[in-house]
Amino acid sequence: MNPSLRCNAFRCLSLPADVELSDVYRRQNRLEIALEMGESDSKNGFRFLPSSPLSRESVLEAVHRLEKDSTRVSEELFWIHDLQGKLALHGTNSDAVLTALRSQSDSNTTKGAIAQHNAAVILTCLAIESKGGKCLDYWKDALKYWNTTNQNPIFWQFLEDRYPSLENDSAALTQLKHEAGIILAEAVGEEIWESIHGRDFRRVASITAAVSVHSHWLPVEDELSKVSRQVAADATGRAGAIIDRAEAIQKDGDKSAMRRTLAAAEQDFQTLTQEFDPIFECLGTADGVDWPNTKASVLRKLSIAYFNHVDDNDEALRLIVEATNLAKDPEIRSRLDGDWRHVQQSILRGEAVQLMESGSYTEAEQKLSAALPLATEAQKQEILDLRQTCRRARVFKGVDRSKINPTLYTLNGIGATFYGGRDYDTDTKSYVTTHWFTVIFLPIIPLASYRVSKTGPRSYSIYGQVPLSPFLKKYRWSVLAAIVLLIIWATIDSNTSSSSSSPPPNTSSGSEYSTAAKDAPPSSTPSSVGYGSGTSSPVERSNLSQESAAIEVERGELKQMKVRLDSQKQDLDAQNAALEKMQSYVKIIDSTYTADTIPKSVRDRYNSTIDDYNGRLPGFKKAVHEYSDAVEEYERRRTEFNARVQRYNASQ
Repeated sequence: MNPSLRCNAFRCLSLPADVELSDVYRRQNRLEIALEMGESDSKNGFRFLPSSPLSRESVLEAVHRLEKDSTRVSEELFWIHDLQGKLALHGTNSDAVLTALRSQSDSNTTKGAIAQHNAAVILTCLAIESKGGKCLDYWKDALKYWNTTNQNPIFWQFLEDRYPSLENDSAALTQLKHEAGIILAEAVGEEIWESIHGRDFRRVASITAAVSVHSHWLPVEDELSKVSRQVAADATGRAGAIIDRAEAIQKDGDKSAMRRTLAAAEQDFQTLTQEFDPIFECLGTADGVDWPNTKASVLRKLSIAYFNHVDDNDEALRLIVEATNLAKDPEIRSRLDGDWRHVQQSILRGEAVQLMESGSYTEAEQKLSAALPLATEAQKQEILDLRQTCRRARVFKGVDRSKINPTLYTLNGIGATFYGGRDYDTDTKSYVTTHWFTVIFLPIIPLASYRVSKTGPRSYSIYGQVPLSPFLKKYRWSVLAAIVLLIIWATIDSNTSSSSSSPPPNTSSGSEYSTAAKDAPPSSTPSSVGYGSGTSSPVERSNLSQESAAIEVERGELKQMKVRLDSQKQDLDAQNAALEKMQSYVKIIDSTYTADTIPKSVRDRYNSTIDDYNGRLPGFKKAVHEYSDAVEEYERRRTEFNARVQRYNASQ
């Protein structure tokens, strides 16, 4: 460190910087006598600063430096002026002295300028001689006051007045300012290097941050470049050690121990970034060292270790996203994108397997469909096979394979057969059909539903029974209830007819009625009593025949409407599945990235998926509305049809 700072001549002699040379000689004689007698002489000393160790040689060297203007001006620049006692500098507490100087430094006078300078000198001495956090605070304040002093023309005019060689010589004055900056830069540099050698990188960051603020007047570029290279080497070495720890983990080891090792390595990495990030923010990085990419590489290695050795996909994905946010190099970002795709498809595939095991096959298919675009060519076939297995499991979910032999036989249109179809699956070419009891080939009562596939005309491969749809269950109960009501009505009507057909006993006094009844020929038109006994007139038989034909026409139209509704339902289910798949993919991307971190390869598909979803959604909503209206119309007509059938049956 420069002698002007480390062993200032005025400090050595315990004199203020603005004393005359004659006072210097008198002080020299007094100190030499004291040294010869083994005594100390602290007269005129500044007791708020530690005294310098004295020897005859140090005293002579101090006087020699003050005898020449060329060296004395530097000694004055880095020591305290008292303006012939106008500044109170003889206290014992440095904080009290500094407080007094600060209160006077705002004055735009010579006294104020000298107070600024004295505060800068005292703070520099305290910074050099202190340790720990207090040292950093002293350096920050010292550089602030030196910066103010450099810009204060009153102080430099004060020096010009004391040294005629500086008067009207701007070059000499500029050179003096530059030399002062060099001396301070060397002193700060020593503090930084001391912290580096002590591996106290937090202190390095604090000092470099304080220095960087004053880089416009403090010539520290070369020194900071050396510091940057050294710090970069240390940071890279420690990052490499973390990578080596991650790569040294053996796959067949204890997973709990491996997880602890990786957690410790990540904690060390966080400590590393907390220590070095502030330094690199101030200094930049040395040539050949790219700190953001170095950090991204460390996180990538930790991610690979979590994925390969601990089977922790979530941790691996988290670290990949963090690394992607840091990486700048296109090659590293490309590798990280590949890692993300690999881990993401693994996560989706694992979730799909869990969903399959729980019986949620539709959700599992959606996961596998989302994983397929992320897989490599080697992985795609495995995912396709798994999706095919999932699809078959979904299709045959709820199929009772023990019931595969329903009776399919009719005689003169009466019996049981299959009608209708729903839930068609293109892969297995199977669908759900209903087993009906028929009368004159018309389906009357739904007996059960089966999943089947056609193998020929009226030939089926039956996989098993499935539950009836809610609509058919309600319909079956309605039909059975109607049959029971018809039976009850027919029984009551039959009893009433039998009672009406028996003539009452003849209790009247007139005999002409009974004679006429006996002799009259049979009438070709049944009487009113005859209608009650079940005989119909030709007109009524004609009306019943027309009503029966109208009912059959309505029945056919309802069947066609049902087929159309089933087709609409299948189409809506397909559209809904496609929309849910797109929505699931968008949610996965939103939960993984922020808007600014989505990789380009993912962003294109992400944006196109959103556009496709938004384009399909209005049409889907319209189709759902139309389907709802059609179902409502179908239910209305079916209700009216059932009522019409009941009226027809009641009129026979």
